[in-house]
Amino acid sequence: MRKQLRVFNSSVDILRQYNYESFSPLTWEDASDVSSAIYTINIPNEDDVPLSIKRSAIDAHTLIARCCREIKYLESEMSNALADYFNQCLEFESRLSLLSSRGGFEHSNFLQGLYSIIAHQLYDERVQLFAACDMFKKYVTPSLQVTDYIVKHTGQINVIDYYSADEEVANDEDDDSDIDDY
Repeated sequence: MRKQLRVFNSSVDILRQYNYESFSPLTWEDASDVSSAIYTINIPNEDDVPLSIKRSAIDAHTLIARCCREIKYLESEMSNALADYFNQCLEFESRLSLLSSRGGFEHSNFLQGLYSIIAHQLYDERVQLFAACDMFKKYVTPSLQVTDYIVKHTGQINVIDYYSADEEVANDEDDDSDIDDY
C-alpha cells in the first residue's frame, strides 16, 4: 500500500507540474483509514486531465521503474564479470601449479612451453581483472577475496598493459561504430 501511495503522490506531482492543482497528495493516515473521505467520494468517470498528460505520467513512471531494474541488472553483470575474471585467474594458477609439480618438468620443453602459454593467459586475465575493477569501482565493490588478490598481485602487472587493455576496449567500440556507418 505504501508503494501505491508513493506512485499516486508521484503522479500528483507530475500533474501539478502541468498546472493541474485540483489533485492533492495523499498521506499515509488518509490512505490507511477506511473511514476516510477518499473511500466515500464518488469519483466521476470523466475528469479534466487530458489523456496525453495521463499517458505521459504513466510513461514516466514506467521508464523510471525500468531504469531502476536496468541499473540493478548492470550492477549484477559487473559483479559477475569480476567474479569470472577472478575465478579464471585461480584456474590458471591451479593449472600452473599442477604443471610445475609434474615429474620431469625441468627437462620437458613441451611442459615448459605449455607453462609459458598458461602463464601468459594468467597475466592477460589479471590485466582484465584489474582493469574491470578500476572501471567498475564507482558501481560495485569487489569481494574481499578479489581485493586481496589484487593487492597481492599488483606488482606483477605492467601499468602499460593495464592501460592498453582500456584502449583496446575503446578501440573495439570505435570499430563497432565504423561498421554501422556502412
